[in-house]
Amino acid sequence: GKWAVRHFKALLKALEYGYHSRQMGLLYTRPNTAKDTNVLTSYADSGFSSPRSQGCRCIMLNGAAISFTSKRHTTTDDSTTAAELTEQYLCACDAEGLRNLMAEVGLHQERPTIIYQDNQPAIHISMNRGALSKKTRAMDMRVLTVRNKIEDGKVIPIFLKTSLMVADIGTKALDRSTFEFLRDLLCGYAAKSS
Repeated sequence: GKWAVRHFKALLKALEYGYHSRQMGLLYTRPNTAKDTNVLTSYADSGFSSPRSQGCRCIMLNGAAISFTSKRHTTTDDSTTAAELTEQYLCACDAEGLRNLMAEVGLHQERPTIIYQDNQPAIHISMNRGALSKKTRAMDMRVLTVRNKIEDGKVIPIFLKTSLMVADIGTKALDRSTFEFLRDLLCGYAAKSS
């Protein structure tokens, strides 16, 4: 496609937002307890759409993001659970890579990295407590990979309600207050105000 007036309006809004938020950055803070210092946590979410779902994952350390990815899946997901499992798999791979990097610099992760998700069936399937349905059966290699990472103590999926899902910011357009709330969680400003 060609550029239209609506594209220029969107660009102007993006530039306006960039100008007004230019003083913001990432704010890392020391957690309240020593056992939570330098501990990775992650969020994975997907907005199911056809033909390709939009997925988002972020990994946080000491209150703010150190890794953030939002893009369309390269595979076709035919259900919300399949889309969430795809993003959980991608997040687990990112988390394992960062765990290895942190181990090289002496910051070993003693506990599995939490992957927060807002889809219970995806969590049940990856925890081996739910059978693969006909729609998710084709995903078995990715699901098995995540199950292996869970069994090896590298990651653990945990349910988190959608209103607190930081990765939701990268899956769809949000209203202003929701966007600002999730942005502040992502950038570490929410910890500062609490």
